[in-house]
Amino acid sequence: MNSAQYDEHLGVVRRVLKDEFGLHPKDIRPTAEKPGCPFPNNDFVYRVHLDRSQGQKPKPRAEPGVITIPDNVEHVFMRLYNATAGLNDSNRVQNEVAAMMLAKQALHLYPRHIIPDVYGWESAAKGQGWILMEFMNGIPFDEAISRQPEYEGKCSMLMEVDRILRAFHDELELPSSIKGFGGLSFDDEGNIISGALTTSHCGPFQTYPEMVQSILHERLLESDRYPVLDGWRIREIRPRLEELIYNRVDDIMHEFLDEKKTFIHGDFNLNNILFDTTRGCIAAVINFDLARIGCIVDECLLSFHPRYARLPAPNEKNPERIRLRDALLDGFPIDLPPASEEVEWNIAALWEAELGGHGALTAKCPLNGLSWLYSIGDNIVPKTLSCDAIGKQPTAEDLEKAKLAAETLDFNLSRPPRVLENPRYSKSRLPEEPTLDTLEELALEEPTLKESSIL
Repeated sequence: MNSAQYDEHLGVVRRVLKDEFGLHPKDIRPTAEKPGCPFPNNDFVYRVHLDRSQGQKPKPRAEPGVITIPDNVEHVFMRLYNATAGLNDSNRVQNEVAAMMLAKQALHLYPRHIIPDVYGWESAAKGQGWILMEFMNGIPFDEAISRQPEYEGKCSMLMEVDRILRAFHDELELPSSIKGFGGLSFDDEGNIISGALTTSHCGPFQTYPEMVQSILHERLLESDRYPVLDGWRIREIRPRLEELIYNRVDDIMHEFLDEKKTFIHGDFNLNNILFDTTRGCIAAVINFDLARIGCIVDECLLSFHPRYARLPAPNEKNPERIRLRDALLDGFPIDLPPASEEVEWNIAALWEAELGGHGALTAKCPLNGLSWLYSIGDNIVPKTLSCDAIGKQPTAEDLEKAKLAAETLDFNLSRPPRVLENPRYSKSRLPEEPTLDTLEELALEEPTLKESSIL
C-alpha cells in the first residue's frame, strides 16, 4: 500500500468515526498487512484508539447485526473493503456481518466470546464499504502453535479449533429464512437471507450442484474480459469448457443434489484465528469475508490453508503436493518429510490427527470429481492475473501466466478423474490420479500443445 492510499484510508476512518458515530480517534494504525503479496489485499484493517476523554456517546446505529459501542471501549478495528480485489462489492459487507451473526449463534455454548461484535457497517455497493468492529487481542494461531514446545500442547490447541469447526458445521441450525446455497444478506426486516456469493456475482442457488455450475459459468464469461485469455477460444479450450460446464457438471455432481446446507467460514486457516498467549486459549475467529452456505467439503477444498490442510486437486503435478494429497486421504507416514515452501508437514499431520473428521476426509461423496471441477475453475481466470489486465494489452508477464494456465487447463481437461467415493471407503485407486510413482510417466504423456498467440 502506497503512502497516498494510506493517507486516503486514514481520512476515511476519521470521516466515518466523526460522521457516523460522533467519535474521534487518538491514534490509527494499520494491521494485517501482507508485504510482497502478489494479489491485491481483500481489505485493509486499522486498529483505532478512540478519544473518549470527554465521555462522548456514539450515535446509535440501525443496521442489522450491530450493537452500540460500550462506554468502556477505547480500541476498535475498522475494516475497509478493497474495491480492486475482484470480489462482489454489492454484497460482501452484508455477507460478512451476517456470517458473524451465524458464527455467534453456532458458538452460543462456547465458554468464551470469540466472534467480534459489530458496531456499524456500510455496504460497498455504491462506495467505500466498511465495518467497525470489536478489537480482539491475540497473535495468529500458527505463530502460537509454533511457540508451543510440547506435542500434547499443540494437540490441545487444535482440539479447540476442532470444537469451533464442529459448531459451525454440525451444531448450527440455520434460520428458516436462509432458503438456498450461496452467500448471505439481509431482508428489509433485518433477517438473514440467502444472497450472492462474495467470490462471484451469482446466487443464491436451490442446490449445491447449481452453485458450482454457476461459478464455473461466471468464470468462463469473466475470461472474455481478459484479452490475454480471449475467453479461451485459443487452443480449442473453450468448446471443451462449455461441454464440461453445461453438459457434464450434473453427472459429476449428481450425488450432491440433496446435499445439506452447511455454514462454511471460507477462509479457515490459522492466520484467521487469534490466540491469547496469556490465558492459553483461542481469543477470536475473524475474517468471514468469504463465508458461504455450501457443502461441508468446501472447507477442505477451498478454505483450509494449502500448506497443511487443503486437499490438492486429483491431477496435481507438484511432487510435494501429491505427497500431501496422499497423506490427507490415506494417512500420514510415521517419519514426516521436512517442511518445504509447499507443505508444512508437522502442522499438516497435527491438523489431520485432531481435525481429520472434517470435510473431505470423512465425506462419502464423489470428492475427486468436485475437487477437479474447482481446480478447473481456478484456472479459467488465474488468480495471478491482476484486475488491471482487464481490457488491456497483455504484458509479457501476463502472457507467461496465461500460458501456464492454458497448459494446466489442457492437462486437466484431458484427464477427468473417475467419480468415486473417498479412497478411505473405496480401496480402488484412481488410475488418472498422479502419484509419485506415476509422475514421470504422466509428464511424458502430457499432450503436445498447439501454437497460439499465448506462446
